[in-house]
Amino acid sequence: MKEQSNFTTTTSDVVNKNNSGQAQHQNKFDAGQAMVEAMVAMSIIVIGLLGVFALSSSSISLNKVAADKYIAVNLANEGIELVKNLIDNKPWNEIPGFDLSLSPNGNYEIDFNDSKLKISEERTLFFSKGDLSKSGSGYYAYDNGDSGDLDESYIETIQNFTRIMTIENISDEHIKVISTVSWKAKDRSMLNFSVEDHFYNLKF
Repeated sequence: MKEQSNFTTTTSDVVNKNNSGQAQHQNKFDAGQAMVEAMVAMSIIVIGLLGVFALSSSSISLNKVAADKYIAVNLANEGIELVKNLIDNKPWNEIPGFDLSLSPNGNYEIDFNDSKLKISEERTLFFSKGDLSKSGSGYYAYDNGDSGDLDESYIETIQNFTRIMTIENISDEHIKVISTVSWKAKDRSMLNFSVEDHFYNLKF
């Protein structure tokens, strides 16, 4: 009986040891599984954040493209309006490009400071970042018209907008004007936008 009791005690110890080993193994398995789950969760979060950043970057880029085109459209329309102002304030035969005896068909330039068309030098338009309450601020210009160079409030833009006014004599009383604005995109490619208008000499 004594030996049997000893044997029973020994068997119990073995069972306890086996149970202890299984518990440790289970704990390690659970810890490993938790780590894998954490890594998967982190991967999903990182992928989601990258998607958000990519979308934000794309949205900012598209907004920049739209803003540049908006400026170009307005500069092209401004060129046509400036030519219209010349026609309203001067005789047809006093406007360069409109009278072939003054100058031939070709490319010209003009900004809000100018009182006449000038032969195009494909210059970059500068933007005035000065006080918008003052005259001349918030505009694009080549120079100060007849008064010389621009002041320090004018800066060169990243886009390097240029505007060319192409004048073509269709007939003695019919002129075609194309206002073309070109600018540099973010990827360094050159873009352009054009507006065309026709003018007729009705002042006899």
